Amino acid sequence: MFGLTIWCVIAAYRKGKPKEKAAVPPLQESSEPAQPKDDSPEVLATLRKVAEPHAHLSAVAQALGTDTAHVREVLTRAGVPITDVRMKGRGVSTGVKAADMPLPSPSPSPSPEAPEAVVGPGQANNNDTELTVSRLPSGVQIISVADPTNPARTHVKVIGPIEG
Repeated sequence: MFGLTIWCVIAAYRKGKPKEKAAVPPLQESSEPAQPKDDSPEVLATLRKVAEPHAHLSAVAQALGTDTAHVREVLTRAGVPITDVRMKGRGVSTGVKAADMPLPSPSPSPSPEAPEAVVGPGQANNNDTELTVSRLPSGVQIISVADPTNPARTHVKVIGPIEG
């Protein structure tokens, strides 16, 4: 019985042994070195797109159709810190926190024209909407306060002319 087992193992080994292949001609290398494609903007844009609010490296790699090592290399070159994060709908894994994500490239700056006036002519440039004091030429003072429970209402108090 043991002899038969040994014979079967040796026969299986010989049957599964790969045959020697003919020598494959080596690939001809060009004289110019291959320049790596800079896909940093694409990786960073995909990083912001898949973030919920954080992004796993595996989710970015899956969206790009590449591996996580490539994504990690691009993010390291861009100076983006990589830590353990929890992504919505997934568990905890290696990725980029929302606070560490680089902002998109800035849009062209606006032209240096004069800014439009924010306050209309004849209006006070006061943002204090809680208390407004007005004085009429007759000396009457009017105090108006916004109603905190109903923003459409205003409480008004008229104070008689001030003597003196």
